[in-house]
Amino acid sequence: MNQTTKIKGKMSAGSFMQRYFIFAIWVFLIVLYTVLLPKSFPTWLNVTTMLSSKAVMLVLSLALMVPMIANDYDMSVGALMTFSAMMTAVMNVWWGVPIWVAVALVIIIGALIGAAIGGRNHATVLHSCKAVSNLLETDKAFRRQVEEIEKKVLAQ
Repeated sequence: MNQTTKIKGKMSAGSFMQRYFIFAIWVFLIVLYTVLLPKSFPTWLNVTTMLSSKAVMLVLSLALMVPMIANDYDMSVGALMTFSAMMTAVMNVWWGVPIWVAVALVIIIGALIGAAIGGRNHATVLHSCKAVSNLLETDKAFRRQVEEIEKKVLAQ
C-alpha cells in the first residue's frame, strides 16, 4: 500500500508520521526522564524552565525557515544567539549593568556583527527570498509543493 494513500477519508500513515512524530518523541522523552529521575525531573520548576526557554528557539526557528527553504544554511544565527544570551547575562550579573541597558547593548552589538558578516549571499534573508522566488518561477515541482502547503495552512 502506498504511504500517501488515504483509507476511508482518514489521514495516511506517512502524513500522520510526518505530522506527529516529533510530538511522540517528545512525549516518550518526558516519560523516560520521569521514570529515570522521579525526584528531580517532573517538577513544576523544571516544566516552567523548559517551556519558557523554548520561546527564543521558536523565534529563531521561524527566522531560519526562509533561508533553509532556499538551501542557504547559515550557522552563524545560533552562534550569534548564544553570544547574545551570554553577553546579556555577563553584563547583568557579573558587571552589574541594568538588564534593560544590557539588552540594548547586546542588540547594538548583534546589529554590528550582523552588518559585518551580513551582505553575503549565504547570510542574508533577502537573498533567500530572491532564491525562493526564482525557484517558484523555474521549478514546477517546488511550486506545486508550496501551493500544497499553502492550501493546508489556509484550510486550518
